[in-house]
Amino acid sequence: MKKLFMFAAVLCTCLIAVGQETATKPGIVGLDVEGNVVRETVWRRYGKGFEPIFKDGTATFNSDDAKKVQGLATTITLNQSEAKPIIFSAESKAENVSVKSKGNYSFYLDITYTDKTKIFGVFTPFKSGSHDWEKAEMTFTPEKPIKSIRAFLLFRYVTGIASFRNAFVAEVK
Repeated sequence: MKKLFMFAAVLCTCLIAVGQETATKPGIVGLDVEGNVVRETVWRRYGKGFEPIFKDGTATFNSDDAKKVQGLATTITLNQSEAKPIIFSAESKAENVSVKSKGNYSFYLDITYTDKTKIFGVFTPFKSGSHDWEKAEMTFTPEKPIKSIRAFLLFRYVTGIASFRNAFVAEVK
């Protein structure tokens, strides 16, 4: 009986650990193509708004309060030796999304150059309203080599329901 109890305790601990890994690495960056620097990146909750629901490789937010800030964030290290353009994209599906500023429902980047200067607010927006999966994509040509990128899938100061999947960031070859 004692061995059975110990086995059950170990099994529960393992299941909790697996559940925590699923919550911190939702798989929305699972677009597994060569060159995608965020495919293995851990995305974390951003803001103090509503918790995302992770399911089947997507993260979904449901907001009924346009004063809340929520989304997902990750940091990508590039350490470019010379300035090279990057391309970034993601997909989103929306239901009754109301947004006043395009950058608040977008794939959004804050970029740090190798000389430690920064550029904020490079983004590609998603359409508001209701729509099935749509892809937002942008190519950005930096003035200087990029050291790192703070990437966000934003759903802030909005109402409605939005899901995100297939985030992609790569240097243009």
